[in-house]
Amino acid sequence: MAPLHVFAALALVCLGVASQPDCNELVKPMVNLSSSVGKWILHAATTDSEPMTAQMENYTSSWLHVKRIPDGNPQIAEIANKVNGGCVYIQTNVSAVGDKLLMALNLENQNLEFNGQFYETCPDCLLWSDTVKWFGPTEIRRLLLFTKTGNMTLPNLERFKQQASCLNFTLGLHMTSDTDLCPEEKEEIAVKEDQ
Repeated sequence: MAPLHVFAALALVCLGVASQPDCNELVKPMVNLSSSVGKWILHAATTDSEPMTAQMENYTSSWLHVKRIPDGNPQIAEIANKVNGGCVYIQTNVSAVGDKLLMALNLENQNLEFNGQFYETCPDCLLWSDTVKWFGPTEIRRLLLFTKTGNMTLPNLERFKQQASCLNFTLGLHMTSDTDLCPEEKEEIAVKEDQ
């Protein structure tokens, strides 16, 4: 009788292991980059930097609008981050080098370089991972999960957590709002001239 229980226990363990997708299946670069075109709302993010993780807490929401995927010529990506109650708009050129996408921008008089790629993930989701040269020689890694609506099902969120683990992201997730987004157009601010 004991061998039967051991066999049953081993079978259950094997079924549990077999049901978990391996990292080779979970982390595949996106082949069809044209599916990344459009507007995306950030749902969750993580990083390998504790200071950057703390800084993410200031971000209420974020959206990304990919205009076209590069075909050798720079293309445009628009980003709007709601930070500490205000909107920060960024427009940057995107260029392709091999299977990587490169973005460079100037923020607070510092040049930032983003070297990353999209990965296959849940339907109507966009998974971006990059290495950023952040305010000097420091490099940090980020993993950002966008959705078309800002909403996500629990199974898709669990898949994202598994993908983060496969890519060796161990710090917590920062979840953002899908309702408190910056408007599409920058709001004009009236400037009073000195007389």
